[in-house]
Amino acid sequence: MVLSPCSFADARQANPQTPLKDGDDWYDEDLHSKRIGSFPNEQQNAADSPAAFKLPAPTHVRVKTAAYVKSSVKLEQCPKPKLPEFAVIGRSNVGKSSLINMLTGQSSLAKVSKTPGKTICINHFLINDSWYLVDLPGYGYAQRSKASRLEWGAFTKEYFLKRETLANVLLLVDSSIPVQEADIECASWLADAQVPFSLVFTKTDKRKKGVPKPQENMEAFQEELLKEWDEVPGVFTTSSREGEGRQQLLQYIAQLRMLFTGEAKPNLKMLSVEAIDGQIHKQDESASEDEAQAADSQHAFIS
Repeated sequence: MVLSPCSFADARQANPQTPLKDGDDWYDEDLHSKRIGSFPNEQQNAADSPAAFKLPAPTHVRVKTAAYVKSSVKLEQCPKPKLPEFAVIGRSNVGKSSLINMLTGQSSLAKVSKTPGKTICINHFLINDSWYLVDLPGYGYAQRSKASRLEWGAFTKEYFLKRETLANVLLLVDSSIPVQEADIECASWLADAQVPFSLVFTKTDKRKKGVPKPQENMEAFQEELLKEWDEVPGVFTTSSREGEGRQQLLQYIAQLRMLFTGEAKPNLKMLSVEAIDGQIHKQDESASEDEAQAADSQHAFIS
């Protein structure tokens, strides 16, 4: 289920890169100009907003094959950058492995651990021999040593900023608990670094005593982001237990993959988009009004 429109900004038209606190020397302007994705901007005038992409009709959505390829602790150890990659990241115990298993239809492809912070490598899974799902180490695990947390930060940031085949980051957020500062910080960092990402809420089927309902938590999280941004990126709700959101997320990945590989060309026309039952419909009322006014003017001139 899509909660909000998928808004895409052309990286070539995005705001200039702001300096990054631990990694401004990693920023590659040429690399980011090739990426397609969602870059939420800080509040700005509508006239300054970047163009929106109309998503193509998805093809090759179904996952036929999925296989673990390798684990890496350095960027240079990752598979050769030939295929588009969709990275999965989130707080420890947010359900990354469960989501990967749900998307691929394999219950044990990614190991599900009851111990938070178990994933310490970048794990590549090859899907349909044409794209990768990438499981990244979780963040926010307090019992991990300070040195290990710092190493995780540098390694992961380097992957985000230098991996040329990174098509989109799926930022997983636990909907069963209130807003977590670590999730807000991660979303803000990705936006500041102009790394294309989408929000994927997990565990929508769970209700914990003494905390708000998942729907309330999801709304609160987006409201928190909107304090600094004009809009949030593509938002999806999922439940690995119930299978909720699987088809919608796979269709979305297929659409981004088509844009990333050049199979489909992005429509850079300014659009107002609305998500209705998972379908995106354009409303270009301003363009229609302009065309009508132009026609009236031409008619008056001819007369």
